[in-house]
Amino acid sequence: MKVKKTTLFLLFLGMILLFIYVQSPRVALSEVSVDIITDEAYTGSFSVGNNQEIFVSTALIYEFTLANTGRRQLGKYPVTLQLTLEHESDLLNDILYSMGWGFSGPGEIPPNEESKAVIHYELGVIDTKGVRGVQQLPEQDVLDEILDKALDATLIITEGDNELKRIDLRKYKTD
Repeated sequence: MKVKKTTLFLLFLGMILLFIYVQSPRVALSEVSVDIITDEAYTGSFSVGNNQEIFVSTALIYEFTLANTGRRQLGKYPVTLQLTLEHESDLLNDILYSMGWGFSGPGEIPPNEESKAVIHYELGVIDTKGVRGVQQLPEQDVLDEILDKALDATLIITEGDNELKRIDLRKYKTD
């Protein structure tokens, strides 16, 4: 009789664990690219001052392809997917967060589908034309260092307040 109860309990426990595993969110990073871009169509522009000088932003752009490898949808309004980066370099932390950053991407990803997401960091403009309040783009050697260290970071994928995954981007570095 005791063996029967133990077997039933283990079977019940196994079914609960299997249900939890099947319902747990699973997300994978299938592709990542990073580049510094100055292109009004991509990074946008803004105007400043009385004579409305137009400035085109230069930005560090991360593009990610995320795959939902689980059986349930990831994210559903109002609890959506969010991506953030933790950089290892003080240079990147100091420069990238001084100008501003943004995220655009899927609020949700259905099971067995992929979606693209972008994180961008404003770096400045090439020519400030003497206008105060407009951030000058760093020198080329600093930009090279930013790009070289850009993948020395951890991508954090969250669904609302629930952290789904941390991905070390150094694995995606190519020499």
